[in-house]
Amino acid sequence: MSIICPKAFDRFNDYVRGPLQTVFVESIGHEAHVPYHLCVVAFLPMNFYSLVNTLGCDSGPCETSARSEGFASVEWYLGAQAFAWLLCLLLTFPLTHPVLLRCIRLVMSYSDGYLQTVLAVLCCPIAYAYSYIC
Repeated sequence: MSIICPKAFDRFNDYVRGPLQTVFVESIGHEAHVPYHLCVVAFLPMNFYSLVNTLGCDSGPCETSARSEGFASVEWYLGAQAFAWLLCLLLTFPLTHPVLLRCIRLVMSYSDGYLQTVLAVLCCPIAYAYSYIC
């Protein structure tokens, strides 16, 4: 069994907290800041899935869906659906991860132990609920 020098651990920790951390922050950003384009990319599967629902006329004939929603024509119905989808794609979905990361950072700074774990787990549904309310 070999004994590892405590100075080696200190040098390793200094390297990880110094130059290595700087390189990561420069390349992918700070832990609580996610660039907008990465947020959009992260939600691409959800965006394409929601597009299927948007163009699918609520799984029924488009004329029936348009009439039941109070639209004068199918074109206006699909236009309104596409506009709402575009708003979600560009404004609502990309908000989710930044809200989640800031919420978790807040929890990590104010609580400790089991309470911290419970509150951190609750951050996810809160962030998604906020996103869907928007």
